[in-house]
Amino acid sequence: MTLEQLQSILLSLFLAFLVVCCAAVIYTYSCGEIEPASLRQLLLKLLAVYSVHLSVVIGGMFAVRAGGSSVNAAKFAWSAVALALAWNLLITARVGLFAFQNLDNVDALVEYIDTIAASSAFLVLGVITFFFVKHP
Repeated sequence: MTLEQLQSILLSLFLAFLVVCCAAVIYTYSCGEIEPASLRQLLLKLLAVYSVHLSVVIGGMFAVRAGGSSVNAAKFAWSAVALALAWNLLITARVGLFAFQNLDNVDALVEYIDTIAASSAFLVLGVITFFFVKHP
């Protein structure tokens, strides 16, 4: 797997899970289970949580590589994908339960997203930094 392929996979993971989370919130709203203010609150929270990770990914993809050097990313590729998958599942599973099981309220979900996203960021920030920063 090339660095560019891995970047594409990681970008796809983050984007896909962001879309799933947003779709779940929108579905909940479309069923009349939350009000417009709550929909906005949840979507803004999801965008805020994903913005840090996606900024690094997108910035890394479009950054010019120093000296055209390449990094042997192959030995870290599947670990990176697994870590990204784990982080995304932590967020998405909870959003899915909220949307499809009606177990609690918006404030509880926002609190969950705040705490879990921040606490689990270590799973992906180092991986994203390694694969999406310029290597001399």
